[in-house]
Amino acid sequence: MSEETTQSPAPSGSGLDRRKVLRASAWAAPVVLVATATPAAAASKKVTADATYLVNNPDAASNNPGKLKLNGAQLAYDRGVWNTAAGIGWNDTPTQATVVWTVFVQNSAGTVVHTFRDTQPTVTTGWISSGGEEISNLPSGQYTVISRLMSVTYAPNPVGGVTFATDVPREKTTTVTVA
Repeated sequence: MSEETTQSPAPSGSGLDRRKVLRASAWAAPVVLVATATPAAAASKKVTADATYLVNNPDAASNNPGKLKLNGAQLAYDRGVWNTAAGIGWNDTPTQATVVWTVFVQNSAGTVVHTFRDTQPTVTTGWISSGGEEISNLPSGQYTVISRLMSVTYAPNPVGGVTFATDVPREKTTTVTVA
């Protein structure tokens, strides 16, 4: 005795076949993934504030012909700024800022003629200063001393779901006439 199995096609108009079910499940999977990823993204918060900043214009002068002296340039990290900007407590902020900071001199043509500081210090809270340096043999003319904050990286970051940032670059300048 032989057994024969036949498949009869689904009646036309029923609208349900294996291909349609597979297509529908392929479209449904990405929708489920997007729906589960959205709450995680919404839970994070970004706060941008000037917690790391250049304190003042560089203090520079020329008291002798051909010489320019940098008396001081300062950079600071103030964790209290996060509280003012976003109501975030001291213990819920990054403990340090690593910066790329440069202090240099340009002539009137915009050419860099000397670099006093080009470093990547880490600041925990407080100030970093550069100064007490003098350059000689400068032709007479106008010079611009520039203190530039190029980048800031906070650590740890994020803290408690909050990402901390400071917009950069920022700079402060002083113009000095060299006789």
